[in-house]
Amino acid sequence: MRSKLFVPASRPELFDKAMASEADALSFDLEDAVAPPRKAAARAELASWLGSPAFQAAQAQHPKKIIVRVNASDTPYFADDLDALGRSPIDMLNLPKVESAD
Repeated sequence: MRSKLFVPASRPELFDKAMASEADALSFDLEDAVAPPRKAAARAELASWLGSPAFQAAQAQHPKKIIVRVNASDTPYFADDLDALGRSPIDMLNLPKVESAD
């Protein structure tokens, strides 16, 4: 991977633009880039877009590694992040603030 573009998951208007970029990977951030009142909407918008025909077509045309930075495991958002994205075509899940292997 030569380059990675960070995309706030609360900015769905940037998703298609990011896919058309020259970046090798896209890192969608559900954690620090999303204010708490927007987390549920951002999670739903990202999951919906990752499951859409538009994403599949863009991925076929401009293949990217897809990374999602979820909220930390000790937050009330973590389980919902995993539930919403469980069937999404994600290459890597970025777990923030990990302090142990457990």
